[in-house]
Amino acid sequence: VAQWYDQSGNNRHATQTATGSQPLIVSSGSLVTSNGKPSVKFNGTSTNLKTNTFSVVSQPFTTFTHVNYQNLVPFNFTITHGDEKAVIGAINSSGGHLIRAGAHLYYGSLAVTNTPYLYYGLFSGSNSQIAINGNTAVTGSAGTDQISTITIGSDTDNEASTFIDGFVSEHIEYYADQSSNKRLIENNINNYYSIYTSSAA
Repeated sequence: VAQWYDQSGNNRHATQTATGSQPLIVSSGSLVTSNGKPSVKFNGTSTNLKTNTFSVVSQPFTTFTHVNYQNLVPFNFTITHGDEKAVIGAINSSGGHLIRAGAHLYYGSLAVTNTPYLYYGLFSGSNSQIAINGNTAVTGSAGTDQISTITIGSDTDNEASTFIDGFVSEHIEYYADQSSNKRLIENNINNYYSIYTSSAA
């Protein structure tokens, strides 16, 4: 995959020009899938996609990300904005799912491999929220950092400990507080990908 196309019309496409650093959508002639749906496979050592710098976006903003980790590294940075300005991911198997924009907000459960996750993240200072797989959100401070780039699959600086080994199927960003629409958006994504069996909140 040389380019992950932005569907919003803002042309914030995430690209990778180095062939050896491009994630896969086809492997050995077969379409890459996760949960039976097309997905992009990141190798855990060198693959990622990055946008160009865009106009600074201030909080609040809301994200929804579908990921399935195959192996866990110390810092699984599924999505990074700027120089770790807003991170969505997990801290290996002894840590938990988190969002961060200057402060860590943990969901409270451990990340495990070969398990599909739908991350919900609301970045809104002390009123930030994180939830996994349609469950009730944890509210707290995630910091107040602004964003102006997006990296999929690692941190912006290509640190070895941050490349994810796994699948990313979808990432959606709303530059507004979408907490009131959380369940509707999650259900829409889950109806297509069959990530989990029920939605609690």
